[in-house]
Amino acid sequence: DLDLAAGGTTKVEVQDPFAMMSDLCMHSKTYGDLVRTTHQSKPSSPSSPWQVCLYSDAITPGNQLAQVNARRTQTMYWTVLDFVMQLLCDEEAWCEFTICRSTVVQSIQGGMSGLFASFLKHCWSHEGHNMLSGGVFLKFPTGYSIRIFLKFGMKVADESALHSAFCCKGSSGLKCCMLCQNVIDAKNRRDILVDDTSWA
Repeated sequence: DLDLAAGGTTKVEVQDPFAMMSDLCMHSKTYGDLVRTTHQSKPSSPSSPWQVCLYSDAITPGNQLAQVNARRTQTMYWTVLDFVMQLLCDEEAWCEFTICRSTVVQSIQGGMSGLFASFLKHCWSHEGHNMLSGGVFLKFPTGYSIRIFLKFGMKVADESALHSAFCCKGSSGLKCCMLCQNVIDAKNRRDILVDDTSWA
C-alpha cells in the first residue's frame, strides 16, 4: 500500500525480489549457475554483501507523440552488481520489481520518488525482512544451498528518471539537484554562491 497525495492509499503490485531470486535459482540453470559462480568468486556475507542495482524508466506503448497517453507506464528493474559485467548487459540478468501506469505513479505521494522509496523499504525494512541483516536463502536443484546478503548499491536511469526518483531539479523534479553547483545569488548579483568546500 502506498500513500496517495490526495489522501488515502492505493495498492501497487510488485514482484518480491526474495521470492524471484529464490525461484530463479531453483528453476533456471543459467541464473542458478550465475549466482553460484559469483558466490564462489566473491562470497556474500554480512560484512561483504553484494550490491543491488535498481533501474527505472518510462515506457510508452503505441503512439508516443499522442497528446494524452494513458498507456504510459513506469517500470523498475533490479539486478546484482557483483555479477560479471558482460552479463549485466543481458536482460536475462535483470528482474522486474514493478510496472505501474504513470497516472497511478503521479497520484502517489512523492510520485516516482515514493515508488523508489517503497522498493528500498521492501528490501531493507527494519520492521520486516532485511536483505542485509537477514540475507536471502537460496536453494539449487542439486541440493546445494547458500545464503546471500545484499545492500543497495546504485540507481541507474536516464536524466528524467533520475530527477523523478530523487525529486530534484530537472525535467520532472521539484528540488535542487544533489550536485548542483550553479546556485545564483540574484540579490547581490554574484554568479555563484560558494561554500568552504567549493560546492554551492
